[in-house]
Amino acid sequence: MLIELKQIADDNNINLKTFRPNASQNIINISIVLEANYYDLNRFIAELKRFEYWMDYNTLTIRPTDQNLQVNLSLTFHKEGLIGGDVNE
Repeated sequence: MLIELKQIADDNNINLKTFRPNASQNIINISIVLEANYYDLNRFIAELKRFEYWMDYNTLTIRPTDQNLQVNLSLTFHKEGLIGGDVNE
């Protein structure tokens, strides 16, 4: 999951400033600080939609900088999904 998230960022010209996963038995909390332009950020967020069954957005803060947008993003990935039950059911 973490490798896939990094690949999505790379594919969309996202500059990951920090990328901090914190895993427990059933979840992975990820704190991300990134920089991107408006269009690349939109593509990145659209790509994240394919994980919506397993993922919660905790925080999303966007601030303009001189040339781009700085984004603080906090996500939680659930091993068993959000709708309930095992993903293999």
